[in-house]
Amino acid sequence: MPRTISRPQAEALRTAAPITEWQDLPDAHPLARLKARRVIGARRSTVDVLKRLGLVEDAEAGTSETTGRPWTVVTALTPAGEAVAATLEEGGPLPTLDAVATAVAAHTAPAAADQPATPGDVVRPGVTIRRDGRSKWTVERDGHMGVIHDEKGMTRGRWAAWSPFARTRHGIVAFTSDPAEAVDAILVSLPVLISTLAAASGHTVADILNEASTLAAEWADQGPRAVFRSMVVDGEALLNGPAVLVILDALATRATETPAEEPAPVPAEPEWRTLKGLAAPFYLWGAEGERGWRPAGDRKQCTGTPLRIERTWMRAGIRYAEDTAGREIHLWGVATKYWAAPTA
Repeated sequence: MPRTISRPQAEALRTAAPITEWQDLPDAHPLARLKARRVIGARRSTVDVLKRLGLVEDAEAGTSETTGRPWTVVTALTPAGEAVAATLEEGGPLPTLDAVATAVAAHTAPAAADQPATPGDVVRPGVTIRRDGRSKWTVERDGHMGVIHDEKGMTRGRWAAWSPFARTRHGIVAFTSDPAEAVDAILVSLPVLISTLAAASGHTVADILNEASTLAAEWADQGPRAVFRSMVVDGEALLNGPAVLVILDALATRATETPAEEPAPVPAEPEWRTLKGLAAPFYLWGAEGERGWRPAGDRKQCTGTPLRIERTWMRAGIRYAEDTAGREIHLWGVATKYWAAPTA
């Protein structure tokens, strides 16, 4: 039969609780770092065994500058101790020593740098996340708030995310073991100001407002507040959570779409003619020479390559032209013929 922890040890873990008088301490107080810890009270022999098992530790709450001694020392649960205690809170079976060793190994392994351990470790622009008591976190943005409950030991996921704007049973928007996923599930449902959304997403206020107005017209059959939760005043308004997802998706799609390239203009069939009635832009055939570009002068055959002419003008009875590079070209008199063609 596998060995288990003793009943006194299990009772010490099961009854561990935060000291209530610490919860309202300012962050600068030496004991403030212990506000989130759960402490145990038991016989010294029981505490010593729990320490050897890696389930509790002595937590010092700062030191006195005068004596150099800790302000106070309490015996607090380690993360592994919290995991084991969660299975005992409702009178669960005594954990085996192998299960304790597994829990300690899992909680002493280095966590990934980008993996938050609690909702308080999650950072989202414009969002305030606070711990509220022993097992609850609040997620607030633009005056609206959801709550994440810590349900240790639940197979459906440790974090239960609730939002007053959810259209689900009991307002639950997620059961998950990922605190970041719980936070984001609440944010999806909460209303948000256009300015806050712009700062978080990188889109401009004007783009978001234009897309929201378009969506409001499309969702007109869902009611006047399907998209805008408040009136638009000076480009600012409160948007409903479900509409925000559609707006951001539309803006992201528009940003990734590559505009269709216009086909490069090509000349039509060249014709030996004067430039009368031929509006710019058009093409002239010719070649580069020692004195610059000169139009082709063989009326029997078209020679050279086409040059795009952007504009023409007359000066002292002489016609001049300008190509796409801004170069000025001398084209002689109004009756002169060239190999020319309009754009196709």
